[in-house]
Amino acid sequence: MSTISEVLGDIPTRSHAEAMEDIQLWWRAGRAVFLWGPPGIGKSTLCRQAAAMAGIEQVCEIDTPQLQPYDYALAVPDHTVERVKLYKSGFLPEVGPAVVIFEELNRAKHYQQIPALQIILDNRIGPLKLPKDCNYIASGNRDIDDPGVVPLGAALLNRFAHIEIRADAEQWANNFAATNGIHESIVSFNLAYPQYHLEKVPETQRPFATPRSWHFLSDAVSLIDPLDPNRFTRMGELAQQVVGPTAASAYAAYMKTLSIVDAEAVLHHGKLPNLDDLERSNLYGVTVSVALRAQSMGEKLVQHAQNFYAFFDALPGDFKTTFLFFYVQYGTGNRGQKYLIYRKIKEMLTPEQKQKMDRAIDVG
Repeated sequence: MSTISEVLGDIPTRSHAEAMEDIQLWWRAGRAVFLWGPPGIGKSTLCRQAAAMAGIEQVCEIDTPQLQPYDYALAVPDHTVERVKLYKSGFLPEVGPAVVIFEELNRAKHYQQIPALQIILDNRIGPLKLPKDCNYIASGNRDIDDPGVVPLGAALLNRFAHIEIRADAEQWANNFAATNGIHESIVSFNLAYPQYHLEKVPETQRPFATPRSWHFLSDAVSLIDPLDPNRFTRMGELAQQVVGPTAASAYAAYMKTLSIVDAEAVLHHGKLPNLDDLERSNLYGVTVSVALRAQSMGEKLVQHAQNFYAFFDALPGDFKTTFLFFYVQYGTGNRGQKYLIYRKIKEMLTPEQKQKMDRAIDVG
């Protein structure tokens, strides 16, 4: 048996977007894919997104470590002919197209991995055949993340194209976070401090930061009343519970910065903070945070065009471009609408102000 580290060797890591392209190519070539990566990086989500990108609605997710071989097909005696018949389990696809996902394949015992080997190799389980237009994908942690994983047999390893996923805070912000309503403070923090986007699995059993745990935190902090005077303290406390002490302390310090720079006051009332005293990383986070708050205002932002411009004008040169980029380009699905609002905002400005904004866009 080979260890995971030996299998991956020097295989270059891939971002989610790059891995998505690779998966589509391997599926078109009729080959199965194995996604490797640390816990919480989004392997399962990527599997489902890959099926959606391929236009395949039928997705079968198999929790491999929970299944016994007889769960795939049950042997039932037929006393009339004195034979045993195999009955289909019902969870494997019977017609295609379909995607079959083997979750945590390398957490399964070797005897539990054998059915997956036959399905991927022969498109069948015993005499029961699966549709020819099935695409297969598996996921698992590396042994450097969890020493409890079970090495895969060489025959099974050789059935996959192997892709190791790496964390990319900017891609996560633009793709996953933008389409899943991740709280703006968490998006801007991850962009300003990407070193906390994904932490190494700790040796002691305590929470640690992953894209998944930041998503958990977002679900909680989104429920806090924005008018609560203790909201920033509360957000820091909640962070301790899901992303661990190191990332949480940095997030709490960042929350204090956001309490000084109130995006609502900036955009609705034109109250500009003193940005000169902010560290560059904090200023980056604040810039993104105000841009995302502006984006959430929709058409109402046009009524506050001068406030929007005043914040833009107060930013240092390269941050002006960052501000406009995240307002117009961040996320997917409504970019055209955002650009139309941006044009309406410019119509409310003086010619000199328009030129400044145009120059910042040209630089970007």
